[in-house]
Amino acid sequence: MKKRYKNVFHGMFYLKKHWGQLIFVLLLSVVTVSLSLVPVELFRRLIDVAIPTKDLQLVLMIVGAVFSIHLILLVINYFQDIIMTKMNLKITRKIQIDFFSGLLWLTPKKRARFKQGQLMERMIDDTGEVVDSTFDLILSPILDIISLLIVLVYMFVVSPRLTFVALAFVPVFVLMTLPVNRLIRKKYTAVKKKYAEIYSIVQERLNQMSQTIKFKKTKQETAYLDKHLKNCYKVEYNYEQFSAKLGGVISLISDIAPYAILIYAAYEIIQGRFQIGTLIAFSMLIPRFFGPIQELVGKELEFQTLEVTAERVFGILGKKKK
Repeated sequence: MKKRYKNVFHGMFYLKKHWGQLIFVLLLSVVTVSLSLVPVELFRRLIDVAIPTKDLQLVLMIVGAVFSIHLILLVINYFQDIIMTKMNLKITRKIQIDFFSGLLWLTPKKRARFKQGQLMERMIDDTGEVVDSTFDLILSPILDIISLLIVLVYMFVVSPRLTFVALAFVPVFVLMTLPVNRLIRKKYTAVKKKYAEIYSIVQERLNQMSQTIKFKKTKQETAYLDKHLKNCYKVEYNYEQFSAKLGGVISLISDIAPYAILIYAAYEIIQGRFQIGTLIAFSMLIPRFFGPIQELVGKELEFQTLEVTAERVFGILGKKKK
């Protein structure tokens, strides 16, 4: 495992100087997840208590509290985004400098194996993608797990029975997603290779532009580029099409789960064991429950696609002399 994903771990090495900021962002995220559940409980009390008792003062207090919480969440999310953006740019710049430095250490023979367009794509595009994906694969799973646990605890508080119905759909998400992740990785690798070829072709044609115009070969060169672009887009379309089909299947399962919960909850309300506010509160929790599960299941795929991109960057850095 470590050997297979060594380039991913290499990317994580660049985060070591920013652990303090990452922990702070993580704490802010825990606060936002916890605060975001407060309006759910407030709406539950609004429907089950304030409206039936016709307590207008309580209604106004609940609405005002919900509005205030949303304002607080907006401020927290703003500062969180600013911190993450600043870290992202700093780390991306560091990797790009190291990448360029790594090229200088390559022997002329090894450097000749790479075309200029390919190196440009790796230095500009792939480095940014590595940083974005590394952030996502470190912070997001932690936040998803914390969010899932907080929401799950509150779901049991609201209704243990409905919670067990929701939990019954979790294995379906896992079994439907994990087996196809490796196939998607192969398709993603093919897309990256095609785009690298396009970068190289464009770079070469730009360098030869004066000769192309001089010898009146513009039509031939345009047709040549168009041919390669079509091949590239076919590969990318195949990748996107497959991903869309997978997403559609998972979305279908996501849609079935709330309906099953709704039918069961309606039965419980008819039997007098639930209040309508409980159903509404639980319906607000369903996306917060299945959302993190879908994210966590998808991380295995993101980890594999990150390894594809990271190898293109750190495969160069790894050749730098110690």
